[in-house]
Amino acid sequence: MSYQTAKNELDSVFSKYIRKRDPKCACCGRPTEVCGHFIPRGKLATRWDEDNCFGWCADCNTLEQQTRNDPRWREIHVSIIGEAKRQELESLAKCITKYTEAELRDMIAYYRERI
Repeated sequence: MSYQTAKNELDSVFSKYIRKRDPKCACCGRPTEVCGHFIPRGKLATRWDEDNCFGWCADCNTLEQQTRNDPRWREIHVSIIGEAKRQELESLAKCITKYTEAELRDMIAYYRERI
């Protein structure tokens, strides 16, 4: 398995896990359709952090992406995980992170067991 293949597989498995964990949208309460990230997926340090990701409906996920700087998204996130954890995630997101292919495979196995 290549690094990119492992990364794609982890995205898929992790998303299924989050959607199973959160059957209702964290924002509006409708059925979950996607794994939404409060801190964007491009930040590898928080990409697969369970405190950064919640089940969202497609509408709320799209709206959040379009209005990412709107303070209500931060408020929703803080209401779920608390201010201290939110600050920890924001600091973590600033770190440069590189996973090995083996680490990605380990995370894939971990989340596969949970879905």
